[in-house]
Amino acid sequence: KLPLPVISIGNIVTGGTGKTPAVETAARMVKSMGYRAVILSRGYGRKPAKKTAVPGVVSDGKRILLGVSEGGDEPQLLARNLPDVPVLVGKNRFITGSYAIKNFGVDVIILDDGFQHFQLKRDMDIAVIDSICPFGSGRLLPAGTLREPVNSLGRADILLLTHTDAGRGLENLKKKLRSINSRAPVLESIHSPVYLRNIATGEHEELRFLKGKKVFALSSIANPEYFENMVSSLGASAAESFRFPDHHRYSQAEIKRIKRIAGEKGIESIITTQKDAMRLEGMCDSDIDFLALFVELKITRGKEILEEKLRSILEKA
Repeated sequence: KLPLPVISIGNIVTGGTGKTPAVETAARMVKSMGYRAVILSRGYGRKPAKKTAVPGVVSDGKRILLGVSEGGDEPQLLARNLPDVPVLVGKNRFITGSYAIKNFGVDVIILDDGFQHFQLKRDMDIAVIDSICPFGSGRLLPAGTLREPVNSLGRADILLLTHTDAGRGLENLKKKLRSINSRAPVLESIHSPVYLRNIATGEHEELRFLKGKKVFALSSIANPEYFENMVSSLGASAAESFRFPDHHRYSQAEIKRIKRIAGEKGIESIITTQKDAMRLEGMCDSDIDFLALFVELKITRGKEILEEKLRSILEKA
């Protein structure tokens, strides 16, 4: 047990639920209440430069200290989107949490992907569930994509549904969730596009920039279809989609091939996700625009419930 409130945000399915934007939303809520959060992540796929007893500090809340390779793409994204929030990576969250408390003067710990991190006591468990495919393949790893049985959602304090604008049978899903966990409120949310950022130049573009444009959609995420539909909804004509496995490390040869095909087909821009943009930096030039679509999680039902529960935990600390 750490001496500060611990809020865990996680899921029971591998990837694709929208967990990272949910972590960002929670951190912003905490800040709006006058408290300072630190985000602790395992840092999936990272390659530390060397073994050290000191946790990986992606950001100290002032500067970004580790890149994508050493810190991981999702922690890097959180550090950039939340420049005043420390972001630490490491397998042992008690160690990283203790380090953050000692060095950064924080008020609350947010665990990124902490639903299965039983080693650390939590004050609130938020389970994020994708409305489009809530229980993955329905089978446990390694045969399927479930990390643990569906009934494990019974220990969640809040059930946060994402992609509710694209999910079918929403009422039936909520009914099933209530049968598993009758005490946890069920919140609804969508991923709302905000702006585009040119990966090579850092310049921002408004969403209307895509209207009428012929583009490629490029992604290495667990749910590429939702992203591709979002690009199309902004008025772009997605001529082709390039899908790679989640957390894929792009090679120069792959980018060169995509650019060649884009040139042959008269593509005006290549649109990718904000997470993919972390791994594409330094690989994009002026031959064709690579634009990252930035989104935010908007809670459309139950936002006040989450705020009330967070405030209650923070005020008791």
